[in-house]
Amino acid sequence: MRRLAVILSGVAILAGSTLSAAYLLVSANSLIAQIADGIERSTGRIVTINSAARLRLWPEFGISFSGVKLANAEVGNGSGFAEVETMRVNISPGALIRRRAEINEIKLINPVVNLVVDAQGRGNWETGKASRTAKDISSPAVPPLYVEGGTVSFLDERSGESHVFKRLDLALTLPSLEGAIDIKGSGDWQQDRVSFSLFLKSPQLFAGEGTPIDLNVSGSWLNFAFSGQAAASKNLQLAGTVEGGTRSLRGLMRWAGLKIGEGKGLGVLQAKGALSLRGQVLSLSKAQFTLDGMRAQGDVAVRFAEHKPKLTARLGLDALDLNQYVPAPHRSGDEGEGLEAWSSESIDFSALNAIDASANLSAARLIYGRALMSDAIIDATIADGILNAKLDKVTVYGGTAGAQVVLNGKQKVPTLQASFHGEGLDGQRLLRNIGSFTWLDGRGDLAFALAATGRNQREMIASLRGTAGFAFDEGGVKDVDLAEIAEAVSKDIHTGWIMDRAAETKFRQLRAEFTIADGIAESKELRVEGPDVKLSGKGVVDLLKQELDLKVEADFAAEGVHDADLAVPVVVKGPWGKPKFYPDIPGILDDPQAAYATLKTLLRARLPGASTGENTDDLLGRGNDIGAEGHTDLVKKQINSDGGNLMNGFAGENAPDIIPSKQ
Repeated sequence: MRRLAVILSGVAILAGSTLSAAYLLVSANSLIAQIADGIERSTGRIVTINSAARLRLWPEFGISFSGVKLANAEVGNGSGFAEVETMRVNISPGALIRRRAEINEIKLINPVVNLVVDAQGRGNWETGKASRTAKDISSPAVPPLYVEGGTVSFLDERSGESHVFKRLDLALTLPSLEGAIDIKGSGDWQQDRVSFSLFLKSPQLFAGEGTPIDLNVSGSWLNFAFSGQAAASKNLQLAGTVEGGTRSLRGLMRWAGLKIGEGKGLGVLQAKGALSLRGQVLSLSKAQFTLDGMRAQGDVAVRFAEHKPKLTARLGLDALDLNQYVPAPHRSGDEGEGLEAWSSESIDFSALNAIDASANLSAARLIYGRALMSDAIIDATIADGILNAKLDKVTVYGGTAGAQVVLNGKQKVPTLQASFHGEGLDGQRLLRNIGSFTWLDGRGDLAFALAATGRNQREMIASLRGTAGFAFDEGGVKDVDLAEIAEAVSKDIHTGWIMDRAAETKFRQLRAEFTIADGIAESKELRVEGPDVKLSGKGVVDLLKQELDLKVEADFAAEGVHDADLAVPVVVKGPWGKPKFYPDIPGILDDPQAAYATLKTLLRARLPGASTGENTDDLLGRGNDIGAEGHTDLVKKQINSDGGNLMNGFAGENAPDIIPSKQ
């Protein structure tokens, strides 16, 4: 009898449990209907749930259901606005029995949200509902929401641009629609884990008149904190203060989806200022920046256009070091001489194609190579991969200068156009910084207009074309006295060409004009006028090899020039940092006796006494009892540097060599 009672009690309990579970499941499905109806009324979007509710007893009591879909309103594609793999709702059994939506917690497992901007620029997150104000607010408490493994995708149908935010984990706390919303989480963006926190004081006003906001983002490429006001009535609007930075601006640009390659500069960036976001325009005003160790302040704005961002900036900088971004011209001896002095490293021009820009920059110091300029004002634009930069009235080398550079980085092989004009420049400092011209001094003007094509310095120098010219006043050619060379050649060849380290060829004016093609600068108009010499010359400068090959001789048409002032031309030849100066006697190395005969012929009509029949050999050998053979032997010794005074008294690493011609 007792056994029967036990069996009957078990059956009753089972029957009661079954009826209770059935009632709870009916209540759960009723709760699902309430949830779906609430979402549809608040968003205007249709909600579908593809599975019946399942009762969960462990670890928390509640219900779960799968296949939850939220349709797009009027904008977007057929993929729907959101889809949730599994939705878990934790609720007390009493509330479930009473069929009341007293939810303790909601957890979304693997949700997918699709954000779409259509061809008319409308976002599918816009509901078209009237904005709510504080008077409209009256709602119950909202349970905490947790997301695990979420995905948020973005597609702009106008440009085809798309982004995906993966592995999104977050916790959302919203005690009530009247209260503040607090979100903390992390997710993967462009293969980088990003942590974030968001605080909205009045989320119900976010889509209307706006609400205070605090936003913090931290990742490998970006760290920033924003505090201010936010609204999203039509487009997202922000106004407040921001402070943050990145360990690499170049890396940040790539992480943000801009196409930019490796290159110099665009490293550590720190910024703070007043931030404003209105529609597609993000701006920073009264901002302070530090980029690559350089400090700047001013205003910057970025317009997120359809195909690429456009940057506008007006900044004042303590210094702008262009060496951080483009290869500086090498000086002879820095990293090799001649051809090796020019870099063959490819220059990255991808930044010109990543953005469009318009900038006005005022730099207290502008640095390029070893040139230091002050009070520089630069107006620059980047459009369709072409940089156009103008520099006006900059103080440099004790004078003033202006320049313009047009760089076309859109082409497969970039092209460069550059012009420069400077007045009152310190020639010695200028030429020393350009190419170790330590042997030339003076103050004057320099101008050039050049064009080049290439992917690195070496290619551009090899293709250089255009014109250049300079005019230096009241200067000198250091360490060499051209008048003394001329006199030595014409009168005292047997004693050698005695040079002195303190020697100098003074000039009142030095002028030259060059035509440049394929990296070779040719001058047919080179003039030196001074108290002791009046010379004219011509020749070429090999810019790629950094070599000179010039020839100067007396300008016999010039007033005051005597025929004996320069018996033979003087050649300036060799590396431009340390050229050789020597008299031009053809064949002197191959056949000294014939060269000596040539010299006699050249001198016969020019030396004092030649017109009276005085013997040229006597003139050449005055004070020395030697004949023609002796002179030939002496020339040989001078050529071989084992006799005479060919290089006597000439020392110092910057001193030019004085040797006979090897022609």
